[in-house]
Amino acid sequence: MRRLGLVLALALSVPDRPGWPANVGTGFGESLSVLTSARQAGSGGLALEDPWREGSLIETSTILMSPGMRWFGLGYQGGVGEILRLGGEAFLFSAVGVPRTIENADGSYRGEEGNASASEWGGRAVAQVMLVDTGPSRVAAVGRINGILQDLPDVSNSGAAAEVGVQARHMLQPSEALMVWGLAGPLGRGAGRSYTGQFVGGAGLLSVFPRGLFGGPEGFSAGAEGQVLREGFMHGGMGALYWFGYPGGAGVTFYLRSGFRYTPVSVQVVQPRVGLGLLWRRPSGLGLQFDYAMVPVGSLGVCHYGTLGIRLAPARAKPPRPPAPKSEPGPETIPAPVPHLPVPEPAMLPTEEDLVYFFPERGEKARITIEVTTASDFGARLLDQEGKPLRILVELHRIGPGTYSAEWDGLLEHRIPARYNMAYTIQVFANGETLYRKAVAKTLR
Repeated sequence: MRRLGLVLALALSVPDRPGWPANVGTGFGESLSVLTSARQAGSGGLALEDPWREGSLIETSTILMSPGMRWFGLGYQGGVGEILRLGGEAFLFSAVGVPRTIENADGSYRGEEGNASASEWGGRAVAQVMLVDTGPSRVAAVGRINGILQDLPDVSNSGAAAEVGVQARHMLQPSEALMVWGLAGPLGRGAGRSYTGQFVGGAGLLSVFPRGLFGGPEGFSAGAEGQVLREGFMHGGMGALYWFGYPGGAGVTFYLRSGFRYTPVSVQVVQPRVGLGLLWRRPSGLGLQFDYAMVPVGSLGVCHYGTLGIRLAPARAKPPRPPAPKSEPGPETIPAPVPHLPVPEPAMLPTEEDLVYFFPERGEKARITIEVTTASDFGARLLDQEGKPLRILVELHRIGPGTYSAEWDGLLEHRIPARYNMAYTIQVFANGETLYRKAVAKTLR
């Protein structure tokens, strides 16, 4: 057997995020190649952080296996309203000058026969559609379409595949959630034949702590999943991560990840995995994140995963254009400046008289109603006890006179529940002024 074929078979079977696995059979030279992030690789092949991600993200990933072999991918993901989330990615794999080994008729080693090179490129489109969102429980459908072109030393292949799945999350406690996912597929056609891929199912637990080991916000997530491949093999994995900081707010968050993958009939049946990450975010929401993971693959060495992402700040509405100058003399028109929501000073924070109590478990929301008397910019966001931004509630946009409301459902970014019986601040900008109200989420227990 040629070493190149073995390397490709191993490399192309790297699992992707839960519900979106990569392996599609032998249609294009053992399997369809898709790129996985360092976050997922470091936590046993499970995407414990990504399924319910919010906001927009531009991300590039690379995987280095041995000299001359690497992946590269570039993608984008973002939400379209509160129901639909879309993403896309283009990727490239190249192997240059890999030694080729040959074997005898009985399968014994015969020696080496020069070098070989291979490459493949393709892309994928992913959609996540919210089916149920009751607050404590969420269910979403997931679909993905993959396409690939592959050039091997002796043959060229192409093909496409589709995958469908479901993922759900249920809040067990105000700061603890159970996650479940499953997928069937991929179903597709390549190299002149149709095929099915695998079935995946898994579950995980997520928990956050307002005050952790070092006195600040921390959290962890852990889970396990199993895969049934169409060839009859059973694969699986377990993983966990722990983070220090608040990923949804300004500042620095540090991640530690570990796990393992069980892959029978491969170069290394049990693959231990480790990884780490660093996220830095500005109060505006703009952030930069780097993640690294290391995965040993037996005699083939070690895979090094690196992912660099930019989390985009929420878009702000453009100010209206000033009216065109009149032909006849008249008063000069000065465009109104675009206001930015400032970080409040301690003296500006609301008093106890401004408290709003509500019960998220009953579906209640904290609602701040504002009477707007003149055309102005309107927006709202959630602040913590120190006045640091946590979440945009209403994007800043231009409005006319009327009655408007800003609502908070008791959730922080990434749909993580806020701490009960703790006062958060809702900052509202309207009428050219900034107002502050305190909101306290209460529990039924």
